[in-house]
Amino acid sequence: MKQLKQCLILAGGLGTRLKPLTNDIPKPMIPVGDKPFLELQMQYLISQGIHHFILAVGYRCKKIIEYFGSGEKWQIKIDYAIEKELLGTGGAIKNAEKFLDESFLVVNGDTYLEIDLQACVKQYNKKGLPILMVLKEVADVSRYGSVQLTNADIVEKFTEKNLTTTTGLINAGCYILNKEEVLNEIPSNQKTSIETEVFPKFVGKISGYRTDANFIDIGTFDSYQKFVNEMANRVNHPTI
Repeated sequence: MKQLKQCLILAGGLGTRLKPLTNDIPKPMIPVGDKPFLELQMQYLISQGIHHFILAVGYRCKKIIEYFGSGEKWQIKIDYAIEKELLGTGGAIKNAEKFLDESFLVVNGDTYLEIDLQACVKQYNKKGLPILMVLKEVADVSRYGSVQLTNADIVEKFTEKNLTTTTGLINAGCYILNKEEVLNEIPSNQKTSIETEVFPKFVGKISGYRTDANFIDIGTFDSYQKFVNEMANRVNHPTI
């Protein structure tokens, strides 16, 4: 894979922790200034060379489809993988299978990560493993769980969320996946978590890409407000 031009965004969750903001709209559509979060997320990925988006949608998906349409307005291509019932992160990826290239990027629809995508692709190609996982060091891993790497930057262990407050590497919700190898491990039409049910099967076969890039998860009111404030403070923040 010389280039990566396709991204699957997992945008089908209920956003229960952000109610009442998500009573009528899906979480990726909550406003940041005068634009929905998802638009800002896609803008950054467009700047990194992504031209084809697959949006894995479910809850109130018409709001997303009506807003973004085919993507023609932004000179990109958008396809929609619609979930009739919640399938989890793994199930959502499997549900989008027909749209996916041999290798593709996956990001969560509630995280903003200013990743150097070409550097990720370079490491993915060099390691030759079925998964590249972007990792971010944080001061408190208790909310996320942690990931341990070998000296060769290969994932050797996942640790579940717990009450221990410690510095460590977390899964930043951004991956490059090999379609054949990874999706063969995900059952069709079944709720599956890629984090807890699929990735553990690939321990030793996951390349860990460390980043100090700006990373914000808007899953809580505090983190959402932090992102709103940060974008408001950027004098020349990007717009599509």
